[in-house]
Amino acid sequence: MKKLKKHLKELNDLINENNYNLAVDYLNEFEKTEKGYSNYIKGMIFLDKNNPNNSKDKAKSCFIKSCESENAVEGAFIQLFNLVYLNEINYAKKILRRGIEKFPSSINIYEALAHISWGTEKEDLFEEIKNKKIMSIGFCLEELNYKIFNKQYSEAIKIIEKINIGKEYIFEKMKLKLVKAFSYYECSENNEAKVLFEKLITEDIGNRLDFLQYYRLISCLIGKDNVEALKVLRQITGYSCTFPPYSQELNYKNTRVFFYFEEYVLKAVTSLEKLTKDRKVLGIIRGIRGSINSQFKDNMKVIKDLKYAVKFAPRILSFSVKLSEILDSKEKYYEAYHYLISYIENNLFKENIKDIEFDFLIHCDEESVKRIANDLVIKLYRGLSSIKNKVVENLFCPLIEALYGYSEFSIISKLADHINEVMLKNLNAIFNVAYSYHTEKNYEKAIIFYKKYLEIDKDHNASLNNLGLIYKEMGKWREAFTLFERGINLYPDDKNIQNNFKDIKEAINQIKDFENENIFIKNKLLTFSKNKDENGYIICSYKLLSKYFNSSEIKADILLKHFLKKSYIIKITEHNLDTQSSVYKINPFLEENIVNFQEKCLKEKKYLEIVQRIDIDYIESLGLNAELIKKLRKVSNNDLRKIVKRDISENVFAIITESYKASLVLSGSIIETLLLYKITDKGIKKYKLPNMNKNKQIINMGLSELLEVAKTENLIESQTYHISHFIRNYRNLIHPGVEQRKKAIEASKRNALRAWEFLIDIIKEILT
Repeated sequence: MKKLKKHLKELNDLINENNYNLAVDYLNEFEKTEKGYSNYIKGMIFLDKNNPNNSKDKAKSCFIKSCESENAVEGAFIQLFNLVYLNEINYAKKILRRGIEKFPSSINIYEALAHISWGTEKEDLFEEIKNKKIMSIGFCLEELNYKIFNKQYSEAIKIIEKINIGKEYIFEKMKLKLVKAFSYYECSENNEAKVLFEKLITEDIGNRLDFLQYYRLISCLIGKDNVEALKVLRQITGYSCTFPPYSQELNYKNTRVFFYFEEYVLKAVTSLEKLTKDRKVLGIIRGIRGSINSQFKDNMKVIKDLKYAVKFAPRILSFSVKLSEILDSKEKYYEAYHYLISYIENNLFKENIKDIEFDFLIHCDEESVKRIANDLVIKLYRGLSSIKNKVVENLFCPLIEALYGYSEFSIISKLADHINEVMLKNLNAIFNVAYSYHTEKNYEKAIIFYKKYLEIDKDHNASLNNLGLIYKEMGKWREAFTLFERGINLYPDDKNIQNNFKDIKEAINQIKDFENENIFIKNKLLTFSKNKDENGYIICSYKLLSKYFNSSEIKADILLKHFLKKSYIIKITEHNLDTQSSVYKINPFLEENIVNFQEKCLKEKKYLEIVQRIDIDYIESLGLNAELIKKLRKVSNNDLRKIVKRDISENVFAIITESYKASLVLSGSIIETLLLYKITDKGIKKYKLPNMNKNKQIINMGLSELLEVAKTENLIESQTYHISHFIRNYRNLIHPGVEQRKKAIEASKRNALRAWEFLIDIIKEILT
């Protein structure tokens, strides 16, 4: 133990850092000299829920080794006991007895043994503990529980008087006082009992004793002062308290003792039934009686009592809940719902409404589910929509789930009309509502709920697919494509997403044919697109076709069929427009090209050809692809990175638009920017070249000087140095005199492309 104590800090660090395997290996080093303590700690490590290798069997083995060692640890006996006592009570007792041999005065071990002993064995154990003079509050509470169970009430009073728990345990002190008062009553010391019960009524401001002191006080008063007894019961009717108050648990540190009072409560309220005709009071009495008897009896009298209670004591939730539970067990699901919803209707402003459970909806039959749902829809339409704010999770969610199982999408939609997506936290319910609206073709609301689902679970395949389908049917192909593409990347084996993505992908591929269409076809599509409304819809009857295409009826019909086949135009079959005419939309993937097409038609053929080349494939073929963009991200200086990315983009477009002089100048500028980054990234801010009198700021250097610095500092290869000088010459074309003087330096396509290719190679080298 002494050796291990020296290393406890290192061991604690390993455990705190979740290095459990290393901690176990560390402890193995002390196996021979510190067997008891090292195995105890190993056992605790294997019990740790955060340990991915946690194992009760391994922990048990370690605790056994600790218990059997010469330097056994007291805690090992307790932990081993905890692992076995539920299944092997005799083995558990054997472990504790062995622990007492090792630790004769261990309060913890004795308390554990007292907890699982009974009868004469428990009495002998109490005697043994008293002889050793190691009594504790835990022992006293165990003995108190035993005496109460065996109806030795005078002995129980003596034990309570010995128990002195701390001032901070106010509630536990009240519970002990309650048990003491009950014991006085059972010993026929009614006056002492009455005084204590009255005192508890005053002290228990928060009604934490579940009104048990009231019922026992009633028992003290019955037959002596029946009027006062009824007054006490009426005090309870002023509360919407939870019934039935059968028991109290006294929890002090590691000791838990239960005291049961059903028979006392039942006796008290039954005695009062004959003394009053007040229906509210009788409702309380019969509700309590029905609730208690429901534990032991299954007859119509129990249901009759509870129905009476619900009718005349409607503020008490537990009566409705208990009645609902009984009706659920008898498969009377609609009645079970009826009594819970009636409570809610009558107590809308009570906070405990949100805790009411409707779990029976998950397993009730189809007819009952539909009947419940239709009744709730009627209630909601009649203006009881405030119900939803209280029970949207506990009532609506299981009901929607049950309806979904029976494919009752129309009813779900009617219910959901009273719920907004923010109210629902249950993912199944959110999806079920979205799907129901989708099936009912209420796309606007379906979109809202699908989006809500994807806010919580952004990768849900069915929501991605279904929302994509809605967007496709609405003509929002760009949004649909994004969702299908995301879905196919996440779920490549999902057949639904796979097929939908394939369909829209093929349609998009067809759109590419538009670039190869002749000017006539393009112009006709442009003419047709000018008839769209502010939402992009083109409402067009057959009679209007020729007008919209500015063609004959025959040609207009041919054009429409061609455009639909090529997916240049999408026919919208699902919309909320008040029209009998056909509704179309320009494919959004094509629309952006058409917007500017009118101007393009007026340009010369040369410019049309140039514009046709502006597409991603051509740009990537020039080298501005994902790989190059990734390289550019390595420029850590934000300002220089923005400059490089801007100039690269402008350079590509300069090549495409045959602006070769601009391209050559930009290529040189980009190299200068990259060299500036490369040099400053090495921490060089000033530099003195051989031809300089003093240091010069790097940021003030030109391309030629930057090349010399980079070469001198071995930041670039020799070949890169010479190529860069070659491009530098072209950069000087920005001066008109250079172009005039140096005829060899020509701003041609050949030179621009050569410079661009060299530039890409230089980027790859510098940004390796």
